[in-house]
Amino acid sequence: MRAILSKLSQLIKSHQSDIALVSVVIAISIISFQSGKIYALKQQSGGIIEIKQAALEEIFESKNTATNVKQTKTVGQIQYEVIASKNSDKYHFSWCPGAGKISKQNKITFPTEAAALAAGYILAFNCKK
Repeated sequence: MRAILSKLSQLIKSHQSDIALVSVVIAISIISFQSGKIYALKQQSGGIIEIKQAALEEIFESKNTATNVKQTKTVGQIQYEVIASKNSDKYHFSWCPGAGKISKQNKITFPTEAAALAAGYILAFNCKK
C-alpha cells in the first residue's frame, strides 16, 4: 500500500503543472457557464434580477388577481413571474422557453403560481420549477 502511495505521489509531482492547468481550465469553464446562466435569466426577466431574503408570509401569500400585470414574487432568493397567454390554458415561469414566445398583447402575468392555478391555467409540459 505504501509503495502505491509513493508511486502516486511521484506521478502527481511529475505532472504538477499539467494538473494545475487542467484545474484552471475546469474552474474557468464552471464560472463561464454560471455567468451565462445568469445573463440568460437577466435577459428573460427584462434586465431585472433581484435577489433578496423573503419572509415565509410573503412567499406563501396568494392574491387571486390576474389584472396586476407587473407583479413578481420572491421565493427563496430568486424573483420570478408566472406568465400565461390569453389564447392558451398553460402558464410558464419567466425562465421557461414558452414564456418568451408570448406576444405582449396576449401576455398575462400572475403574482404567484397559485394565482395562475386559481385562474384555471396549468403548468406547460416543458416548464420545470
